[in-house]
Order: sequence, then C-alpha cells, then structure tokens
Amino acid sequence: MVEDRETLPVEAIPLVSDREEEVLISDILASRLGIAIDDAGRGIWRFADEPLMKRRKSERPMLWR
Repeated sequence: MVEDRETLPVEAIPLVSDREEEVLISDILASRLGIAIDDAGRGIWRFADEPLMKRRKSERPMLWR
C-alpha cells in the first residue's frame, strides 16, 4: 500500500521461516504487485506503469522475532 495511489489486492501464500527475521517477497509476487526495482541495494523502486523519474524508497524492515 502506498499513500498516493490505489492498488488492487494480490493473493499470496505466506511462508514462515525460522531463519529469516524480515518479510521477503519473491520475484513472481513483485511482478504481480507491479513492482519495478530500479536499485535493489538502495531500496529504490517504482510501479512498472510509472515514469522512470518516479522513484520510491523501500519501507523500513518489519522484523519478526
């Protein structure tokens, strides 16, 4: 969910890992959400239908312990 745009729900099946502490998504889920990753290391992304100049920052990790 983002503040400046409506998004459609996407069905996904969550998996819980005893080794990971933050939420991760697969490349297929990112595609279904319409996410285009511009710079993975810096957490820069946009929706695939947005102009290349539109840059969004990843949210801070939600840690699950």
